Amino acid sequence: MKARGLRPCLQIYNSIIHGYSRNGKFDEALLFLEEMKEINLARHTDTYGGLIQAYGKHKMYDEISTCLKNMKLGGCSPNYITYNLLIREFARGGLLERMERLQKSMLLKRMHLQSSTTCLPCSRFT
Repeated sequence: MKARGLRPCLQIYNSIIHGYSRNGKFDEALLFLEEMKEINLARHTDTYGGLIQAYGKHKMYDEISTCLKNMKLGGCSPNYITYNLLIREFARGGLLERMERLQKSMLLKRMHLQSSTTCLPCSRFT
């Protein structure tokens, strides 16, 4: 696309970032995230959501927190979907204190807690 003078759209960047991150290639994913910043293409919650989910899959919980901070610094406010995703990933990792803090924060912000977040099987915590 670039060779033909075309600028990839948000959905294409999201697909690339999510694909790399799902396969554990976070350096490549972050390069494309940085490229979005360089060309002034706004990152959205779903851009970061794919990264957060992949970090959880690869048990990289500190990176989830860093990703959330970078998301906020980049001007992208986490929404209820982001918070639900964070709670699910922290719960899968057994990080119950982090999960509970996020849930309390959501309640204070009057954000919607999705049923898929509240129905985590107990076997995931053992």
